[in-house]
Order: sequence, then C-alpha cells, then structure tokens
Amino acid sequence: MKNLLSKISFSQWLGLVLAVLAIIFVFTNTNTANITLYGLHLSGPTWLILLIILAIGWLIGLLTGRKRYRSN
Repeated sequence: MKNLLSKISFSQWLGLVLAVLAIIFVFTNTNTANITLYGLHLSGPTWLILLIILAIGWLIGLLTGRKRYRSN
C-alpha cells in the first residue's frame, strides 16, 4: 500500500482533494436559485448555476487571455 501511495504525484493529490471539495460543495448547495438576465428567467440548483458561471468565466478568460511565450 505504501508503494502505491508513493507513486501518486502532487498534482494527482491536488486533483483528488479538489474533487472531494467539489462533491461536498454540490451536496451543500442543493437549494434552488432564481436568476433573471435581460428578461430571461432561469431557475436551477445553486451548484449548477455556480458551475455554469464558473465555466463562462473560465471561457472568457481563456479567450481574452494573453499568450505566454517561453524564452529559449
């Protein structure tokens, strides 16, 4: 068992911790949220609304972000 745990990288541990936190977040935010945007009325679970907002923000950041160049 120790050999298996030593093969897990830091990024894998971080991903596991973030996945557990995401699951906890989903189960603690099950209330319904109502959103009105330019006359469009939406309602859904709070966790889903926040996930959609996060995805939209990530996409906007990806599309408007600067490209990073590596120096050789």
